[in-house]
Amino acid sequence: MRIDLLIEQEMKYSRKQVKKALLNKKVVVNNKIINDGSFNVEGRLHRVEVDGEEIKVPKHSYYQLNKPKGVITANKDKSQKTIIDLINENKRDLFSVGRLDKNTTGLILLTDDGKLGYYLTQKFFEVTKEYVVTVNRVLTKELIELFDYGIIFDDGYQCKKAKLEIIDDYNAKVIISEGKRHQIKKMFLSVGYYVCKLHRTRIGNLKLDETLKQGSYRKLNKSEIKKLYNIYEGE
Repeated sequence: MRIDLLIEQEMKYSRKQVKKALLNKKVVVNNKIINDGSFNVEGRLHRVEVDGEEIKVPKHSYYQLNKPKGVITANKDKSQKTIIDLINENKRDLFSVGRLDKNTTGLILLTDDGKLGYYLTQKFFEVTKEYVVTVNRVLTKELIELFDYGIIFDDGYQCKKAKLEIIDDYNAKVIISEGKRHQIKKMFLSVGYYVCKLHRTRIGNLKLDETLKQGSYRKLNKSEIKKLYNIYEGE
């Protein structure tokens, strides 16, 4: 939650009073003075004081889901099963941070923390995502250099540099820092390969819990939430 909105809500301050408190260095988060009203706070991680008085910080919801094949990344759909349909907890205000194609499996982050979600999905922040890819023919070492240079699509768009690590003849690990629609599939098509399977294993500092069966989910622990906030806060 934005700290200016939190102060306005908890302290019953006017917007003018909130700005004055920030300007006068009266707002402290974890013993650090904060003067940016857009600073995002989370109840599990942040202790907030305004003019020496501690105020309650709400806790957001965070889940990681191991998305199965055939499920779409959406909140509602009349004819197809969605990732939200797999959640048995309180679903109110939950949204997916980014998307996976219907037949792509792996890590989905679900939260009601809008500010953090925005940060993790905007291309200019360059939050990395990691995937395991299975292709239809033998991978060659030349692909490593091509991905590092930046794959160029048929329409002339050049992708940002990506890291490709060959696991075996048909499988590779790919790390990207952008998220255009069907990007990895298009990257491989541009160099003559067809993606047979695609599985996401990491978003930023959050790794998929490999003990989660596909279709299962769990709440993030405090350590995982802190890791997400660390990249958001530039630590």
